[in-house]
Amino acid sequence: MILVTNGCSWTYGSDLDHLSKEEREQQVWTHDLGKLLSVEKSVNLSMGCGSNDRILRTTFDYVSNQDSETLAKSLFIIQWTEPSRYEYYVPMDRNNNQENIESRWARCKIDVVDSPENENSTKLVRMSNYHISKTTDLQNAYKILFYAEAMSNLLKDFNVKFFYWGDLLDWSTFPKLILKRLSAHPWVDFYNLKKEYWDYERVSAEDSHPSRNGHRQIAQNIYRKIT
Repeated sequence: MILVTNGCSWTYGSDLDHLSKEEREQQVWTHDLGKLLSVEKSVNLSMGCGSNDRILRTTFDYVSNQDSETLAKSLFIIQWTEPSRYEYYVPMDRNNNQENIESRWARCKIDVVDSPENENSTKLVRMSNYHISKTTDLQNAYKILFYAEAMSNLLKDFNVKFFYWGDLLDWSTFPKLILKRLSAHPWVDFYNLKKEYWDYERVSAEDSHPSRNGHRQIAQNIYRKIT
């Protein structure tokens, strides 16, 4: 089995950025889940500050570049993040419509714009914060539904087995019709109208990212749900 994961900092392990890439990837829940599943290979596509735009885009790019034999033995675990985040592309050559350089994708969330255009400038952050401040719970509910629908259609088309989790999502704000449709997708932590979250150890009271032990607990939670 090949385990393929995608998500934001919860899956990338941004709290472990002081480590090398190899060391960091051995400290996050994806590595622990891979050991529980005895996978032959683990692929982590996630990125800190990543948006659902990025998660869908990079998953599409990945599956589009794999052969059918590889995909047939792959299991995808997609960790959705909070929906107000977004990304945009900063071209090096505006006349090249085929250009697609990963490092030119700007990642945006509240108070952060990681962009090649101008490193986290005050102006970019202010503009991004204004844009994000205009999103509403209803808009975000539709957005996560559309991301889930698009991802499910993509992965089903490639005959890939997959599951979703989204501990950062507040299901209690979602309209019932959207919840009903979302519940048709393969979530490992779908709580309907209850605002409850997985019990895993956080970095601190101020930082809700999983600690090293928290990553192990997340892996165990997912393992119990999918096996």
